[in-house]
Amino acid sequence: MIQVNLSEAKANLSRYVRQARAGERVVLCERNVPVVELRAIPSGTPLGKSSFGLSKGLFTVGPEFFQADADILEDFEQSGNLP
Repeated sequence: MIQVNLSEAKANLSRYVRQARAGERVVLCERNVPVVELRAIPSGTPLGKSSFGLSKGLFTVGPEFFQADADILEDFEQSGNLP
């Protein structure tokens, strides 16, 4: 791990970017206190807008998930909390 103060990082930014891209952990400090970590972004990582479907196939939602809404609604209706 490399720790550098901001003034040093400004003066040699391209060097630290190269090291981060190579897998080195680069921590930027203000007055020797760590505040930011410089790290590479894996290729193919979407930036900006969120992408729908990134978790497709990683988990399933059973019917009990949807039943929970009906149970909560029923509880409200029975307690008189709905208009």
